[in-house]
Amino acid sequence: NLDISGMTFEYTRGVAIEGQNVKNMRISDCVVRNIGSNGINISGTDCTVEKCEIYSIGAMGVNISGGDRKTLFPGNNTVKNCSIYDFGRIFRTYQSGIMISGVGNRAEYNTVHDAPHSGVRFSGNDNVITRNEIYNVVLECSDSGAIYTGRDWTAWGNEISYNYMHDIKKNPELTNFTVSAVYLDDTETGATVKNNYFENCTQAVLAGGGCGNKIINNTMVECDNGIDYDQ
Repeated sequence: NLDISGMTFEYTRGVAIEGQNVKNMRISDCVVRNIGSNGINISGTDCTVEKCEIYSIGAMGVNISGGDRKTLFPGNNTVKNCSIYDFGRIFRTYQSGIMISGVGNRAEYNTVHDAPHSGVRFSGNDNVITRNEIYNVVLECSDSGAIYTGRDWTAWGNEISYNYMHDIKKNPELTNFTVSAVYLDDTETGATVKNNYFENCTQAVLAGGGCGNKIINNTMVECDNGIDYDQ
């Protein structure tokens, strides 16, 4: 039941805000900037990060986790209505604006942009990434995705829906492979990608094997490639 609101956190080499094994922690209307590591780390249940501006971050913007994968008990943690940009400044790869792991967590109504690698990454089950705007990410990498997950045959129930993803283009200086707006990598399984709007992307969706993935009712405008499946 800790509420942190209306504060500015800046100029530290470590993490700005960290909560471990917490319940009902709320961080709202804060500015987190000029941080050497992650902006916010939270592990627990029923926690919320909302209406925060998070930028000039050395690693990840928000790293949130919770829930039990053995029982599928949800963490009910949410990142919403945040503006997250200019992250991954020191650690250039796999440092996303939002990282979600566990069961039953959400990222919604956020704006995520301007970074060398992924905008949003997730792992686990029954997580929802919805109604976000993501653009100008994956600027320095190939074989990557703006929304990325991979390598879990048991990751059923995740949903990517109603996002506006635009201007996600492969750096022409990089050879081999491609970049995708949504990348379900290396046998990722049981995800639903629906009702998203993809505009000016090198590739909209890549499903790299796995089973049970559903790609439904998406709109793709001026993308070099639409949907790619491999085995």
